[in-house]
Amino acid sequence: MKLTTRIRMNLAAVNVSFLFNCGAFYGTMGLQSSLNKTLGTQSLSALYASMTISALLLPPLVIGSLGERKSMALGTRAYPVYTITNLYARPYTLIPGAIVLGCGGAILAASVRGYVRTMSVKYSAINGSDNETTTTHFFGIFMAFLSASLLFGNVISSLILQTISETSTETSTNNSIPTNTTAYTNSYTAGLTAETQITTIVEMGCGIHNCDGSYAEAQTAAVSTEIVRVNTLTLNILFGVFALMQVLGVLIVIALVKDIEGEECASVEMALTGEANAKKTQSRIQIIFKRIVATAKLNFFDSGARLLIPITLGIGILEGFVMGQLTRDWMTCYMGIEYVGYAVSIFGIGSIASSYGSGLLSHVVSRRTMLLTNLMLEIAAGSALLFWEPNMPSDTWMLYVTFGGYGIIYTTRKTLINSGYAILFPTKKEAANASSTLWLATGAATAYALSSRLCNRTYIILTLASSLAGTLMYVMAERILNRRLKNRVCTLRRNTEPAPWHNSLTHQIAFQGAAEKIHPANQAG
Repeated sequence: MKLTTRIRMNLAAVNVSFLFNCGAFYGTMGLQSSLNKTLGTQSLSALYASMTISALLLPPLVIGSLGERKSMALGTRAYPVYTITNLYARPYTLIPGAIVLGCGGAILAASVRGYVRTMSVKYSAINGSDNETTTTHFFGIFMAFLSASLLFGNVISSLILQTISETSTETSTNNSIPTNTTAYTNSYTAGLTAETQITTIVEMGCGIHNCDGSYAEAQTAAVSTEIVRVNTLTLNILFGVFALMQVLGVLIVIALVKDIEGEECASVEMALTGEANAKKTQSRIQIIFKRIVATAKLNFFDSGARLLIPITLGIGILEGFVMGQLTRDWMTCYMGIEYVGYAVSIFGIGSIASSYGSGLLSHVVSRRTMLLTNLMLEIAAGSALLFWEPNMPSDTWMLYVTFGGYGIIYTTRKTLINSGYAILFPTKKEAANASSTLWLATGAATAYALSSRLCNRTYIILTLASSLAGTLMYVMAERILNRRLKNRVCTLRRNTEPAPWHNSLTHQIAFQGAAEKIHPANQAG
């Protein structure tokens, strides 16, 4: 078998493995705030918190000992653990399972990036193609499968819940209103039948009204705990299917993803970066220590990096809002848990569209303009949620549009900021990447921890405020870093200014080469 064919087969196997593995995870994640309430969001907070710490410590140790392929196999094994704990969701099962997944996810993310990068370098060396173009192409295919997994898992979730589940409205079995909601009933539902009154209580406790004064007791009694419960058989089938999907993903990595070794690789070994070979000679503890020091140095002593922290945190907070409050207090509360998967799938479609759209627009529109437009869209979406009272079922389509809109907002901002870190810190790419991961995960962990402690009105205002402050600070950071780059170029120009008696052509070539080395466009890759 030709080496190029083997590389293509390996990458196809990695992509299919992620389709099953991450599809099941996204399906489980989208249901947490609706199915397991506070415990579900706490487990997601624990997941991101453990991933934040593990991303700094575990990848150098594990990948250095096992290699990228075996590290991927190890990382994927953590995913079924969290899924299986949902069969018996208790604090002592779900949270430890989330911590295991956070550690495994950090290893998997680092190892798959390295593996895809290695395969692309070898492939380009064999074919004689441009290294940067091949790497972009390989990662583009991988990200397409990763985005598709968001749709795949959540559509399966909704199909199973719709076709198998038998939900029961427990508060309506006695055909009466709970005694602690009398004041609410007299004020807002006078003249309605008992069944209609209960429906009204549910609707008024949904969305922005999750803790509005007199509604709070009604929500606590009728909405937050027992309004709709999925029976045990349906949960067993749902999470059993998800666990089987993830086990299949593990088996694909173990059986079909191979190391590229042997004599055929000898001719392309020189194509690999010297940085990777140099790291092999270092102590793994030294690598971890240097990574932590470099990340801390960037965040504490670089004014531009400090200004990027709020917008990076805001991306994580926005994710927590969509997967926490928006799925629980809008989609589940107004329509039912069986429709959450469809809503998150629409979110995924918006994410895919914005991934491609932001890449195309970046050629004609500045990053600053795109971020400001993105901010205006979020302010419009947040304002709509603050003042909009859904009239079900006629407003069903508007709920789906809301999820699609947030998919566009979230992914566009995340794409722009991730690329911004690479472009604005071309000589500190590893520290910048670690910083981006650190603050994004910290924002998500904080958002999930606060999900059940803040009223939705307060949370939306907090999200909008963080996005506004973060965007303005990003504009300031871009100005500072661009000015810093111009100063470096000016200094370089003065230092390489040819003397009158020197060969001017030689000096022009030397200056051009030096300038290209520090230009962000040539450092981002």
